[in-house]
Amino acid sequence: FDIYFEGNSFRFYAKPYFLRLILPGRVVEDGREKASYDISGIFTIHLPKEIPGEKFDGLDMLTALLAPKKSRSAKPLVEEMGAPEEIMEEEEEFDWEIKQTLQKDNMEDSLCPSGSYGFGSQKSGVFRRLQDELNEVVDVKNPDITLASERREKRLAAEAAKFDPDHYLADFFEEEAIHRLLNYKPWWVNAYELMINAQESTSWISFTEDEKEQLRKFTNRTFLLDKRASQQVYL
Repeated sequence: FDIYFEGNSFRFYAKPYFLRLILPGRVVEDGREKASYDISGIFTIHLPKEIPGEKFDGLDMLTALLAPKKSRSAKPLVEEMGAPEEIMEEEEEFDWEIKQTLQKDNMEDSLCPSGSYGFGSQKSGVFRRLQDELNEVVDVKNPDITLASERREKRLAAEAAKFDPDHYLADFFEEEAIHRLLNYKPWWVNAYELMINAQESTSWISFTEDEKEQLRKFTNRTFLLDKRASQQVYL
């Protein structure tokens, strides 16, 4: 991913996503900036303030942060008439910034059940917003306007076309890596074995305070699913 920041301007790019923010204060590049990525898909970016301790107001107002910077080349309200022709007018700076808006659910997509997918077929129109990167994300073209049965047929055809026998032959003869994966035991298996061997009711699996707080934040949601959707969910 790429990060650019200067003054109160911040830009972030991780294909296929782009984000531009206009911060309420100025930041500076002095070696203290750092960024990290978590496997859960979260980017954490630290930018030092130009004035240490300055309060940045309005960081929770996403619409204001996404708005493009106002043009600095505004024409003067008062112009001198009859100026000499030798004076060239200053060329107005072209605004190259793309307008950003918060993502909203499309009512038209929700009325088109043929292109729905996800848990209980609750999602639609997601891939339509990723047309430029669609070939790198999914194998089935135009999933938003394709029936579920057709998507399955196209998926099976794509898997058959990409099947490589040599790949599986390599796994058969070079089995060292496969055995290492088959013998791997996650931490909860060892914790369960310790609990059984100890013959105690004390749980060997515990949550941190942050994990408990995250569990408390989860909301209960109810989905109205028909019989077919319920079968797909259980599968």
